[in-house]
Formats: sequence, structure tokens, C-alpha cells
Amino acid sequence: MLDNKGFDLWADGYDEAVGLSDEENSYPFAGYKDVLGGIFKEIMTKENARI
Repeated sequence: MLDNKGFDLWADGYDEAVGLSDEENSYPFAGYKDVLGGIFKEIMTKENARI
């Protein structure tokens, strides 16, 4: 378990880590943008959907 400082250090690089992992199609975020895109498309098929 991370303490507050450890979490803050991890969180600071989270977006970059997700982006790199997705671009490289590597663990743990391979396909992340595809998943988010699929969720968005599904939500937008619903009447009065708002995000």
C-alpha cells in the first residue's frame, strides 16, 4: 500500500503511463483508449445521454 507521498508520486505520472502503455500496447493499459471509446459510443446510443 502506498502512503500519501507514494500515491502522489504515482498519480503525477498516471496519465503519461496510461498513454505510453496504450501506445505501446503493453500491460497494464493496452487498449485503454479503445475501451473508453467503446463505453462512450454505448452511452451515446441512449436517448438523452450526457457525458
